[in-house]
Amino acid sequence: TSTGDVSEASAIEYSVLVLNVQDIIICGHSECGAMRAVIERPALLDAPNLSKWLHYCTSAAFRLDQEGPLDASRSVHDQLSQMNVLVQLEHLMSYSIVQERVRRGDLYLNGWWFDIAKGEMLAYERETRSFECIDRKTAERFLERRDAEQTEAGQAGAGQTGAE
Repeated sequence: TSTGDVSEASAIEYSVLVLNVQDIIICGHSECGAMRAVIERPALLDAPNLSKWLHYCTSAAFRLDQEGPLDASRSVHDQLSQMNVLVQLEHLMSYSIVQERVRRGDLYLNGWWFDIAKGEMLAYERETRSFECIDRKTAERFLERRDAEQTEAGQAGAGQTGAE
């Protein structure tokens, strides 16, 4: 069970257990200064908190190096920003309450990425391993998939209840 940073962990616990949120969105964006700093590694004079915060991106940098970019046409820091969205989604799944709610179909984790210059919001699509522009067609496809997953989770839960 992950406990993470106290403020992070408490926000997750409160939103999931008290507010019963159904969606958590991890959203990265283009031209992110933090991602640039991870790539360029500037000397951070007397900035221990910033250095510690940037350290969270090292696993995304490693994954980018090992797996390659999701979109090779983007700049390296934008590639890292997109990979970091996926790494942070995985981090969320380290919380047992998140795992349980996702498994039951009560909680959905979404990876989004905002292209500032184009004014486009993109959503991560597992099947294509890419971020796709959210338009009406994409949104309808996501909602259909969610409905199917909720039905599937409900049937699985009903089957478990009957077996107990």
